[in-house]
Amino acid sequence: MSLMSYHLFSVNEELRTTLQEMQAFLGVTFNQAEVERIFSDAENDQVTYKTYILYKHSHLLFGD
Repeated sequence: MSLMSYHLFSVNEELRTTLQEMQAFLGVTFNQAEVERIFSDAENDQVTYKTYILYKHSHLLFGD
């Protein structure tokens, strides 16, 4: 059984800034098309439930 955590966020320029700061802090690049989809969905479809995958990494965090 997988436990998922759900969070509600206001989609505004503060969120965009936070995402940019997270990328810099973590040293990763988020999927920019997915980031833009967040803001597009906020403008055009505020009703349906959505999920977004901003980053995927195929390697183990603690490899040899």
